[in-house]
Amino acid sequence: MTQDELNHLSNLLDQEEARVKRELADVAIKDPATPDGYMPKPPDYGGETDEDDAARKTVDSETNIAMEHALKHTLDDILKAREKLKNGTYGVCEKCGADIPVDRLQAMPMTPFCVNHAE
Repeated sequence: MTQDELNHLSNLLDQEEARVKRELADVAIKDPATPDGYMPKPPDYGGETDEDDAARKTVDSETNIAMEHALKHTLDDILKAREKLKNGTYGVCEKCGADIPVDRLQAMPMTPFCVNHAE
């Protein structure tokens, strides 16, 4: 992989990290008890609530929990990819050690697997 390709992929990771953090801010808040941790935001409709509001809050809470979990997982993958960029192992499949094609990395810059070992 050329240095230009690595720079481009690093920029893609930057963009993806910014997107994930924006989306996380919509559904979660930083957890002061854990570094790099998040807690799902509880929905707030203000004022008194009726049965419909209570049901909606439950659904929205469950949605926020699921989204927070998925986004945090994606953010962790991005941070792992960044670490691999630093130590020179970025773009190498974790299962077989083969080079991951640049086209695949451009589509999914944080992927740790080649096409044959994608889960």
